[in-house]
Amino acid sequence: PTKAIVVNSKIDKDSLTKEIKRGQTSILNGYGLSPKEKRSFFIEALQRLLKLRLEDKIKPLFLIIEESENLIGETLDQVISEGRKTGIFTCLLTTHPAQLGGSVLSQIGTQIIGKTTNKEDIECLSNIAGTLNSLPDLTKGEWIVNGIAANRPLKVHLS
Repeated sequence: PTKAIVVNSKIDKDSLTKEIKRGQTSILNGYGLSPKEKRSFFIEALQRLLKLRLEDKIKPLFLIIEESENLIGETLDQVISEGRKTGIFTCLLTTHPAQLGGSVLSQIGTQIIGKTTNKEDIECLSNIAGTLNSLPDLTKGEWIVNGIAANRPLKVHLS
């Protein structure tokens, strides 16, 4: 079942502990908030989730962060570096990986990279995944998969 955590209420430790349950999809929804309010809401939620996990008050979880470039900073760095050691498994979705920075990207075990023509993104991705000169030439459904389990970047096509 999918459970949406209401953004209008204060995000406190007790409400997150009750809302985050094993085997359930929980959605932190920022619809209707201004960009500034959204950023504050999600940073506070990430801090609370990390604290709860460090205190073992919630079970390990898989966290998907959409538009992760909007959350760059100390909190995201901490969730990525400490979270992976304590049972917060993170998937970052971004349209501009260079904005995340090398320290965050270097903590990610697997990268799935789509077409980009942005020079900064290509340079950043080349630093973590080797030569990726083919990124601007990828077609719809083509991706480069790279990570610690791969010998080299692998081009895949999903139709």
